[in-house]
Amino acid sequence: MSESKLRQAYAKKSVAILGTAPTVDRAPFADQGVEIWGCGISGFALPRCDVWFQLHDMDRLLRPGISSVAPPPHAKEMTDWLKGFRGTVFMHKEYPNIPGSEAFPFQPLVNEFGREFRCTAGWMFARAISLGYGTIGLYGVEMNATDEYAEQRPSMKFFEGWARAKGINVIIPEASSMSRCNFLYGMEDAKFSAFTEYKNMWKRREDEIRAAIEEKKLELARMQGVGEAMRMFEQDRM
Repeated sequence: MSESKLRQAYAKKSVAILGTAPTVDRAPFADQGVEIWGCGISGFALPRCDVWFQLHDMDRLLRPGISSVAPPPHAKEMTDWLKGFRGTVFMHKEYPNIPGSEAFPFQPLVNEFGREFRCTAGWMFARAISLGYGTIGLYGVEMNATDEYAEQRPSMKFFEGWARAKGINVIIPEASSMSRCNFLYGMEDAKFSAFTEYKNMWKRREDEIRAAIEEKKLELARMQGVGEAMRMFEQDRM
């Protein structure tokens, strides 16, 4: 099939990219017309998965750490599950002991999108864009603001923008933090100002409560000192 016909065929297809956050339950597992792509340690709890992504170098991942004498505790679970997976497993390279393993096309995607890859979900998103899927859904991909996700989230928003610019239908559950922009800059300044005022009021109250707690701690310490002195007097009498 020619490249143009291949892309036309993919434009009619849908894929759901899964993370591990709660909105993964909203993925269209029952719709056989949607491919399900998963990633992580294992997908034993998923109702269905067609393609799996374990993109870390397994030789390095399973090597004992500097301070440990054994591979990570989940290593056997992960390897056993990958060996039994019935679909394609995209990996750092092909592994003979994992029948479905295929080498993931890292470099072609870097050539196409640049060095914007900070998480497995980003590679999956780019792969789906590159293949030309007409609809790409993100389920369980939250990227809430922890140290790790603070770095990963911009990568996912980058690919979301790329996909939308290409006319791809991007589906993100409303419950996902990835779908939210609480205040539209310039358009909703009054709403943002009201929120900021409330936030500052809450912060002042929190500071007051913390100060009161510290004061009570000091009072408690003084009372404990008095109690200890009273116990000493009592012991002297006995």
